Amino acid sequence: WWLRGELPESLAGKIGVDLVYEIESNQIKKRGNRTVNYRDYYVLFYDLSQIIFELEYESEDPRSTIHFVRRFTKPIPIIRKDLLDKYHRAFANAIVSKASTLIGTKIADNVVSVVLEGLGKTEIVKPIGYKSFGVTIYKNINNTNVAKIDEIKAGDVLWIRNGKFATQKGLLGNKSTVLGEGNNPQDSYTSIIYEFDPKKEKFKVIELDSAGHVKKESYKIGDLKSGRIRVFRVVGKGYVDW
Repeated sequence: WWLRGELPESLAGKIGVDLVYEIESNQIKKRGNRTVNYRDYYVLFYDLSQIIFELEYESEDPRSTIHFVRRFTKPIPIIRKDLLDKYHRAFANAIVSKASTLIGTKIADNVVSVVLEGLGKTEIVKPIGYKSFGVTIYKNINNTNVAKIDEIKAGDVLWIRNGKFATQKGLLGNKSTVLGEGNNPQDSYTSIIYEFDPKKEKFKVIELDSAGHVKKESYKIGDLKSGRIRVFRVVGKGYVDW
């Protein structure tokens, strides 16, 4: 696996689901016609913790000369309000602008993936599966367990799993909306927040409807009857020292 630039089997099955990774490679020519390869692996998990390991091997006999130089882990990074503000200023306008250009169009992928795919691939911490889109700044479970780390702002990503929202009574009685229904990560609902009203606690978002069309919609936190909500702040790689 190290010759192919891949990960060990224990991690390979989690790529794009629970983790992403990058490799830095260097090669040094030594006496005796020896070529030594050095590879540094940086593995980032969806909670933003990391495993970093370094290995080396000789090109002439890669299988018998392979050995690990060192391996260490990095815990979930502490919340840095200054960096959250910095990356909001850096990316938010571009995120909302790109999402706005999609309104009224039909796309094959979800809005968040399309927007972030074209946003500074080398600069941002990539989405990790359907579990992480940066740093969690707000989480809400069933409207009973709520944690707020930073103010929700335009350009943040809204994520919902099995969220049941009650709506106002109509001629046909009460109506409810369910977002992100299912038990698999890919069932999660995601959208781009273009405005948040703190007084009404209302998300105004750009989302993908069931027919694949991009549109604007809004949801009130107070209408959440059950389910889980997270809001992510898209951040640069500097947040995880990449």
